[in-house]
Amino acid sequence: MIRVHSFSGGVGSMTAAVRDAEANGFEDLLLLFTDTLIEDRDLYRFMIESAAFIYGLPKPIDLICRCKDIPDVDKDMPARALTGLNRTV
Repeated sequence: MIRVHSFSGGVGSMTAAVRDAEANGFEDLLLLFTDTLIEDRDLYRFMIESAAFIYGLPKPIDLICRCKDIPDVDKDMPARALTGLNRTV
C-alpha cells in the first residue's frame, strides 16, 4: 500500500510526513507537491531539504543551489507563467 502525503512545503505537512515515516518507514511513502508557481524560492529549498531528511538521504546540494535560479515571485512573475496553456474560446 502506498501512503501519499500532500507535501505543501509548510512545517505541518513536513511534520506529518516525518511522523508517518518514523511510524511506518519510508519505503511506501509518496510526497505529493502541487506547485502553484507563486511560492517563494526558499519554499523549494525547504522541501528539497526536508524530503531528503524524511527519506534518510544526504542533502542534495546541487538541487539546493539551483533554487537561487528560480525567478523571484515578487519581481518576475511572467518568468513563472505556464506557457502553451492559453486557449481561445
